[in-house]
This record gives sequence, structure tokens and C-alpha cells, in this order.
Amino acid sequence: MRPLTARIVSPCRWLAAALIAASAASAPANFIRTRYVSDTDFNAELANMPDLDQRRAEGEGIFGLPNNGAMYCVPTSTMNLFLYAANHGFPEIEPGPIGSFNTLRYNNVTLDILTLGNLMGTDPNTGTGGGGNAVEVWLAATGSKLVTTTDYAHGAYTPKLSHLARGVSLGSIVNFAYGRYAPMGTSNGATVWARTGGHAITLTKAYRNGFSNQYVRYRDPADDTANLLAQSLYVSREAEVSDHWMVVQDGNSLSTRFHSALNYGMQGDSMVRVIDCVRYLTPKMGYSWRPSPAGAVVKRRSTTPMNWPQASGDLTLSQHTLDLAMGSKLDGYYELMEGVGGLPNSLRRIDPVTGQATSVGFLPAVQRVVFGRQHELYGVGGEMLYCYGFDPAFGLLGQKVLPIVGDAVAYDDATDRVYVLSVGEKKLARLPKRLVGNPQVITLPPQFNLSGEAWINFNPADGSVWLGCSGSAKLIRGLESDIAGFSWGEVVLPAVQHIGSFDFDDAGHLFVSSNEVLREFAPNGNGGWIEVLDSELAGAPAGKGLRITRSRTNFDPAVHNRPGWSNLLPDQAVLGTPVPDRKGDMNCDGYVDFDDIDPFVLAFAGVAQYEAAYPTCNWLSGDFDGNEMVDFADIDAFVEALGEN
Repeated sequence: MRPLTARIVSPCRWLAAALIAASAASAPANFIRTRYVSDTDFNAELANMPDLDQRRAEGEGIFGLPNNGAMYCVPTSTMNLFLYAANHGFPEIEPGPIGSFNTLRYNNVTLDILTLGNLMGTDPNTGTGGGGNAVEVWLAATGSKLVTTTDYAHGAYTPKLSHLARGVSLGSIVNFAYGRYAPMGTSNGATVWARTGGHAITLTKAYRNGFSNQYVRYRDPADDTANLLAQSLYVSREAEVSDHWMVVQDGNSLSTRFHSALNYGMQGDSMVRVIDCVRYLTPKMGYSWRPSPAGAVVKRRSTTPMNWPQASGDLTLSQHTLDLAMGSKLDGYYELMEGVGGLPNSLRRIDPVTGQATSVGFLPAVQRVVFGRQHELYGVGGEMLYCYGFDPAFGLLGQKVLPIVGDAVAYDDATDRVYVLSVGEKKLARLPKRLVGNPQVITLPPQFNLSGEAWINFNPADGSVWLGCSGSAKLIRGLESDIAGFSWGEVVLPAVQHIGSFDFDDAGHLFVSSNEVLREFAPNGNGGWIEVLDSELAGAPAGKGLRITRSRTNFDPAVHNRPGWSNLLPDQAVLGTPVPDRKGDMNCDGYVDFDDIDPFVLAFAGVAQYEAAYPTCNWLSGDFDGNEMVDFADIDAFVEALGEN
């Protein structure tokens, strides 16, 4: 007879067994941390950000990318954002919600990256240029619920680490590129740096506390050397950030910028790597303002889900607001204020995160303002049109005497032209950007009723120019052709008796403030318009100056369509220290704690049941021993991970 022997069972297993017996699945959580006090005090952190691999080789039953994806960092990092969006409230956006990867999902994502790369014009050997409007096209397929803002370094301006953190605080998820700059000589004793390639990555954390303590964490699509036939484990990399003045080759000229450098002097070569391009992906938002005795109030409403970075609420302006414009690089609202006490009209910037107001400068005689896509500000007053710049300091870039008296001003991103409307004269004047050239006058048909406060907008779906006035319930649409010039017509919208203001979104939907309520209209296919009754923005309070956020880019072909803006090879691109995602974070909220017990236990039932309850989380987060299973062998390590918090 075999002797009885005692079986020693780990206390951790007893605890885990008790938890298994008592557990039940709960809904997945998502972790977002945002704190933005100032440009030197912030912390923006996102958990559950995908980390898709750009290097993908072809194998048996496995799809690959051209040149094994060596130059696909831009479409791959952009696909990270699309997958995050699909996992966090926008499931209709390709590639759809994905937590764990099998062969089918891996192949589908490979095809999505290839398709996006084709839209972006990605070359397998040189990489991606400006990307064109590929992101807008991708998002338009599902209703343009998200908008993209792409911000390149140009002239004396460059995006910095603080811009990334501000973007998250404003409700964006963020990609950015670092450029690798090499010394190319000197100018007046200063080293001149030239861009020799770059790499696109995805933000997971931007942190700064004071002037010296700052770092960034990101998903690097090139950090995937082990296996090019399967999705690698999600890993962030961390780089130290420091600020440096640099003289850089900027197209055919030299510019001095204050750059955020990554791991400055730590790479063992003579080159520096700096943040010089950012792409924000943000839920579509509408805003308008209305006067009140306590000051004008900016009402903001967006399509932001609860498990997405949340933007702040309403803002209060002054009691003397004349106009309001949103900065083209998401840096704030710019309020044009009427002068009081003998002072001229002035401009101030309202920080959309903190609400803090900062004086910008005086704008004498200016009555209406609008931003161009390269952050130049246009102001019209009477027969004068002004153009102002902000970098390195606010100042006048140019001015023109108009052949008309201006009542409204707008900027057309598609053609880089400024339009001014004269209500009394029923004429438009348009000029090239930065007012380099003479105005062209466009006479409107005399039968149109123009009276009251006026607005100009552009429909990105067909390039048409639209005019509206508070004294009419009709809008005016003009479409230009190279042969016939402008053809004009009136647009009557169902049940709209009064137009407060209006705008378009990326999809060409028309939004109208009517009787201080926002209404949305879509083309009906027959040249007319039908109201969108299930609109996520319609019904919101809407006053003057209605604006619907649209995708914008400050891309300049003369500067950014050059060899130095091509991609680095993956082996040249990877930098920073790996920071693996925490094992045991089963509800993907950024922590390993008691909230992970239920999903960990559910993972024992297999990937299918786990993903049914946690579709955007990775089943293998519970695989501590690396056998590609979640089983009893992982319990001790999981309980130990719980004890580390």
C-alpha cells in the first residue's frame, strides 16, 4: 500500500481557487489620465493603446507587406489610432474592435495597413510623404465622426511635448513623428541642422514636472524584430525629453526653433532626434457662442464616448466679444474683443483646457477673424484685410486695401485662398494666402437677399462656397468651374425660418443654428437636403459663430515634400527604453488590481468567452509563463502581481 503523503498547495492557489469559485465577469474598463496645468506641468496617459507591427513578412497562410513593411511606420501608427477608436466607442471604424490576435485578424490588419498605405502613397522603399487626405477618406467611410489635425514644424514653429499632452486633454489620441537631424555646417557661428529622415510613433504618455523632468512613452511600430509572421506583444518605449534651440534647414531657408528632443546626446552619434510632426484624432465637435450679461458663453458639444479622453466643458468670454476663431493647431480659442475706454479692438487667446486668457495684441478696426491652415490669422475691417503671424511673435505679415467693404471673412483650405463678403455691395473678394497677390472680385446675382450678419463657408465634399445672412432663411451656394466661372443658386432647408450661423463637416453635412438650436442636414441625392434626425450633435444650444471641427493640415510641399522627410529604416529608428505592458491587466485599465480578478478568472474559460466580455483587451495578458495559454500555472504569478500594487 502506498504511503499517504501531504500535498503542499501554495496559499496563492488557495486564494485564487476561492476567487475562481466566487467570480463573475464584469464590463471592461479603460484607463485615461489627463492633467494639464501649464506647458511645464502636465501628465497625459492612455492605456490600452494598440501597438501594431509595421514589419510583416509573407509566410504560409500569412499576408505580408511590400519590403516586409520596412517603410510602413506612418500607416501602421495611424492604424493604431483607428484600432483604439474602434475599441473605444467607434466600432464601425476599420479594422473594427480587436483585443487578441489570431491569424485571420492579423491578416485583416495587414490588408488594412496595405490599403491605408496605398491611400497615403506609401512607397515600399522611401516611405510616406504628407499622406494627403487618406485619413479623412478612411474616416469618411463611416460618417466622419472623427477629425484629424496634422501639425508640422515650419518656419519658427514646431510642435513640442506640451502639444501632445494638450491634445489628449482636448479629447484627442495622438501620433507623432520625430525627425533625425544631422549637422550640415554653421551660420553665424550656430550649427545648422538638416532633417535626414523620420519615424512615426503613437503616444501613450507625455509627462513633465518643471523644466528638467520630462519624458514620453510611445508605441513604436518598428519594435517587432522577433517574429515577422505574427503580432508581437504590446510594448511602450520611453525616451527622455529636453528642450533645445536649433537652427534648421527649412526648405530653401533657415529657421530657428525651440525643439523637444528625444534622448538628446544619448544615441552615440552626432545627430539629434526631435518632435517635428503631430497628428491628432479627435471626435467631431461643434461650438458656438452667444452674448450674455456676464460675458459671451462658448457652448461645446462633441461625439466623445465616455471611455475616450474627455474635453472640458463650456467657456466664458468677455462682455465685448466681436468674433471667435479656433486656432488651426488646437492651441486655443482666439477672441476678438471690442475696444472700450478709448482702446482699440484686441485679440486674446483662451486656453481650452485651463480656461486661462492671455492677451495677444491689438487689432485696430478689425471686426471679423479667421485662421488659415498654417496658423496665420486674417482680420477684416471695412476696406482693409490684414494677415497676422504668431511665430516667433505675434505681428503683421501683410495687409491689402480691398475693392469692397468687408463684412465676413473665411479661408478655403482646398485652394489656400481668403474670401471676403460685402453684404451691401453683393460682392466677394478673394486673395491668395498671406495676401500675396491682388484681390479678385466676384459679383453675386442681384436678386439674392443679403442683410444682417453674414458668414462664408466651404463644403469640402464638392468645393462649393456658401453664403448666409441673419436676415434671410435661405443660403446661397456657388460652384466654380474653369469654363463657366461661378454658378449660383439659393438653398431652402426644411423647417428653417431663421439662420443664426452655419458650417459643414468633413462629410459635407450642413449644420445650421436656427432659433438658437443646432440642426444637421445631409444631401438627399437629388440636389436637395434632408434633416438628420438621429444626429449626435443636433439639438444642442447654438448661437453665433457656429463652427463644426474639420480636418486640417499645415503641410507645405515646398518644405515637407523633400527627401529629408522620408522614413528611416526600422533598424535606424528604434530608440528609448522598453516599458512592457503589465501582465495581469486583464481589464486593460492600466493597473493590476482587484478589478482584474474577474476577467482573469474568465480567461480560464478560453479566449472566446473572455473576448465576449472584454472584446478590446488581450487574453494573453494573463499568460505569465509564456505558454500562450491562461491556465492554473499562471495563478501564482497573477496573485503576486496583485500584491505589487
